[in-house]
Amino acid sequence: MALMLFQVSRFPARQDEEGRLLTLEEQDRSLWDQRLIRQAHNHLQTASAFGQVNDYILQAAMAGVHATAPDFESTNWQALLGIYDAQLRLNPNPVIRLNRVVVVQKVHGSAAALRELDILSEIPTLQDYYLLYAIRAEAFKELGIGDAAREDLQTALKLTRNDRERAYLEEKLLTL
Repeated sequence: MALMLFQVSRFPARQDEEGRLLTLEEQDRSLWDQRLIRQAHNHLQTASAFGQVNDYILQAAMAGVHATAPDFESTNWQALLGIYDAQLRLNPNPVIRLNRVVVVQKVHGSAAALRELDILSEIPTLQDYYLLYAIRAEAFKELGIGDAAREDLQTALKLTRNDRERAYLEEKLLTL
């Protein structure tokens, strides 16, 4: 329940007036439903009190870290990294490893993220996953390697089938 409430609390801020997807960084947090966030925290606290950790509790904890930060820059990335590490111990899924790289980039920098992405790019199930290339493009962009970022965004565009995601990636490509 906590995970669902955290996610629903952000619905009004997840896209702009034209329907364009907004990242957590771009979202207007004043639009987040604080009542739902409080309810989510209460549910998370209750679920955590039993001492059992599962994937849903960890995902809710991640959402709670984001919901607690007054702005994107204040996000407790170190806490998120710890939660991802716990999640990987329960479920060593390649997509979770890929999502973790976004946090690695915030905590340890783009070069560290690229090292992990190099390893992940060898996993067959991720080789056709557009987010691998989109995340890598962001790391290249942060390091000022525009050509590599552009190439990865173009690959991501070829791999995504979602129109909103495609529009988001096209916009990113234009800003390089």
